[in-house]
Amino acid sequence: MAFIAYKGVADKGDRYDRSYLVKTDDKKYKRTEYDDFIYSSNNLDVGSIGLNKYGTAVISVVYEIFKVKDTAIPDFISALVQMPENMNKIIHYRQGCLYGQYKIFANDFLSVKTAIPCIEEQQKIADFLSAYDEAINYAKQELEKWKELKKGLLQQMFV
Repeated sequence: MAFIAYKGVADKGDRYDRSYLVKTDDKKYKRTEYDDFIYSSNNLDVGSIGLNKYGTAVISVVYEIFKVKDTAIPDFISALVQMPENMNKIIHYRQGCLYGQYKIFANDFLSVKTAIPCIEEQQKIADFLSAYDEAINYAKQELEKWKELKKGLLQQMFV
């Protein structure tokens, strides 16, 4: 499987299949489960961070994978970590060359502190954000329908 920026765990498909780069049979992978929190320090600032909403999968060892404690709501934690002020704190720990591979070690990632409300408040916030995500997804689907309609009308005009 692949961990795709802004999408999460998904089938690699042709676009993300890099199996041709693997030269040996001893390639290592990591296992991830539903609601695991995942990030890639190489592409953290371009969306390679979030929850596994796919389910059980194996992904590349370049990703860090965490279980969210039972005392927290995974969707809330994911939104909280991805807030710009928290991302800036995390990126502060980035190590590596300017135009090469960056690394943010798991211990550094976990050392970033931020206030967290009680679990009931976390759930309310997560539900609120989830409702907005559903509305956004619905609007995107509607937009695609309108684009297809426009495309069909244009084809009919110029036949």
